[in-house]
Amino acid sequence: MRFPKDRENKIVYPKVIQRACLKSDFFPFDKQPISVLLRLLPKEYIYGLKQVELRPRPNSGIGNPLGLYRRSEKKIILYSAPKNSWDFDKLGQGAQDYYELHGATVLKESNSSVKVVWKEVIDLAFLFYTVFLHELGHHYQHQYRTKESIPDLKVSREKFAELVSSKLRRINLFNVWRTSKHFQKASNS
Repeated sequence: MRFPKDRENKIVYPKVIQRACLKSDFFPFDKQPISVLLRLLPKEYIYGLKQVELRPRPNSGIGNPLGLYRRSEKKIILYSAPKNSWDFDKLGQGAQDYYELHGATVLKESNSSVKVVWKEVIDLAFLFYTVFLHELGHHYQHQYRTKESIPDLKVSREKFAELVSSKLRRINLFNVWRTSKHFQKASNS
């Protein structure tokens, strides 16, 4: 792996950009902690990644999506979300389980609405950290494609990204990262 270097012969890491989000939304961490995280991750996972962008969520609603990987740009995008509660018309059992796994409380308001409540910012930060690692899994898969004829199906891409995410979560960088001064500063603002 040959990483680009600056004039002082130091590795040039992917650029991190933060856009303003909706007034009702926030990012559980800002661009500085992402820059720190990129330096903590094993280099083979970030090799070739050009950019990470924090941007306002699309009009399609909360968590639709929380993040994505743009292969052609080699860019990960993480979208903003409301800080305390998310309202849905409906929410599948898989999504409910996923949010509860990350510390949320899921409340059925009625037959036609569900509320996901986040009590702690650190829980949302862990959710977004997990989403970031998943999108990094897509980048890793794209960066190291094999020449073998493996079907390029959405299901197999998602499974692979989740495997990479799981492997990176086992390194347990979240606890190291969240104790960094940059993360603490961002999560308190």
